[in-house]
Amino acid sequence: MSEKIDTNDPEILLVAGALLRPALASEAAQYVDAMDFKDNRLRLIWTAIAGMLDEGLKPENIDPVGVGKRCGDTPERQMLVGSYCDHLISHMPRITSLVMSAHRVRRRATMRLALERMREIAVDLKSQIESNDGDAPDLDENLAGLSITVTGRSDKEKKRTTFKDMAPQVLAYFDKLATNDTSTYIPTGLPRLDDFLGGGLRPGQLHVVLGSTGSGKTAFASQICDYAVTRGKRAIMFSMEVDPLDVFIRDVEREAGRSRWDLKYHNTRDEAISDLAKAMGRSLEQQNNKIIYGEPVSVEGIRQAVLTERLRTGPIDMIVVDHAQVAIISKSDKRNMPRYLEVKSTAEGLRALARQLGIAVVLTAQLNPSAKGESPTMALVRESKDINMAAEVVLMIWHEKQDDMDGGILLVKSWLYIEKARAGREGKLQIKYNGKIFRFEEIARGDYGA
Repeated sequence: MSEKIDTNDPEILLVAGALLRPALASEAAQYVDAMDFKDNRLRLIWTAIAGMLDEGLKPENIDPVGVGKRCGDTPERQMLVGSYCDHLISHMPRITSLVMSAHRVRRRATMRLALERMREIAVDLKSQIESNDGDAPDLDENLAGLSITVTGRSDKEKKRTTFKDMAPQVLAYFDKLATNDTSTYIPTGLPRLDDFLGGGLRPGQLHVVLGSTGSGKTAFASQICDYAVTRGKRAIMFSMEVDPLDVFIRDVEREAGRSRWDLKYHNTRDEAISDLAKAMGRSLEQQNNKIIYGEPVSVEGIRQAVLTERLRTGPIDMIVVDHAQVAIISKSDKRNMPRYLEVKSTAEGLRALARQLGIAVVLTAQLNPSAKGESPTMALVRESKDINMAAEVVLMIWHEKQDDMDGGILLVKSWLYIEKARAGREGKLQIKYNGKIFRFEEIARGDYGA
């Protein structure tokens, strides 16, 4: 068959991708209808593949011959369709081109989303950019770009990749560091923390925030989220424990520098009403850039929500999941496993999600209280210490407390421990937490003797 294949055509890309990876076709079918296709032959093939998957046929049993039998009422027609399917596959650079080409599709939003869904294949490239010499984690954020280079290699070369193969990408990465180019990072609003992290939150990575009950994990994550929104980013917060209404009220209080309780007292009421109203107005201006989901969901539910919001309103730069211990395990992962394995599965699923979708993920998790006077350790993570293994960044919020005269608790000092930062450095910085308005601030170096 001599018919030329246009590897830039989104319809051809989608059908060829479905033939190469039928397992992904079942998810793409959620967004792409047969009527999206202008080419009748491709529409027929897509309908056949979708029908086979709907009937429960295993993906590995979907091949050009089977598709041809579905599409042809005569042996000759069946053979022609099957031959055309073979032709599509043989002219399509294997697998990785689907990742690369997803960025070139411009025809329809539904097709762009379906092809973007195929970026899951980029996870497989992880093994292709590792060698026996070690790991290259700092290249994870640009897997889709690296796939372009891998595509040009022969099948034999694809099975193993050495650091020599990646030299151009590594040099480009060092050049980026040398010029302090952190344009792809998401700043946290805490400059010294960004310095520890090497520039801020990184797309494609999982950032875990640990703290005991009442330490301000939700406030910290929401504050980072709000700061990103003011810098033009778009975010989704999955607040599984705190009601979305209360999250919004806290955001307004933090922005206003006023507590809701200021409205109760005559001497602060008028100024508080004015400040809170102005802050609410500023927050509403950004309403489409921060979306809050308020029900416990699984990793798969989070994935579907992100993809849906991308389709509806545009790109999502980061998500906040609050918190790991109340997230629901995906049905596909639940096998009567103990709770600590469920929490581990949630963290690992979010790490994979960050890489697959190229977004920064912030996950909060509970710490058991440390002994009085002792600093916290990662061993205190409630129900699963494996959360730390899944994350690229681990932060711990810790407050040094003492009892006051009225039987309450005073925060003497507050610290943010950077326990793990693969692209940065470990350390600690002193912070100030105002629990009345749910705000974290940095303390200048000269203000304490740490």
